[in-house]
Amino acid sequence: MVLFLFTMKSFLQATIHLFNNILAAVLLSGLAFFAFALSGFYTIHLEDLGEWCQWTRYISPVSWMYQAIVKDEMGLVNSLTCPRNPVTQDNNIVTQMDCRIRNGADLLDFWGLQDSWAVWIPILATVGFLFVSSSMSFIGFILRRHAPAIPPPEKP
Repeated sequence: MVLFLFTMKSFLQATIHLFNNILAAVLLSGLAFFAFALSGFYTIHLEDLGEWCQWTRYISPVSWMYQAIVKDEMGLVNSLTCPRNPVTQDNNIVTQMDCRIRNGADLLDFWGLQDSWAVWIPILATVGFLFVSSSMSFIGFILRRHAPAIPPPEKP
């Protein structure tokens, strides 16, 4: 998670250093963060995304790291309970409806993450994104024209 947050900070710094206009940098980074969050699977299910934004999951560090974290956390869960499922009553016998998601593998299959890549690939992709955004930030900072220093006021 710290790697992801550091990567997002580096991306924001890169947009600030590449644009002279702070409004353009904030607008571009806001649109990029919106695209990253949209394809991150935690706001909208992958199958519910429109075709116009399916490509954002391939460029989104949010999507990469979320998949790795969920697969690592939920993949080994042996049993899941659904305490809020509706109950039925037949001949004075109250039974709770069956939960179709019984373990972590069923949950990953429901989310569409069962056949996703290995855990180290998203981490490596995030490190690559961090390297690219840090390089862009460094180049933008070096090439940016800085304002001249203000000379001290003259004394009469």
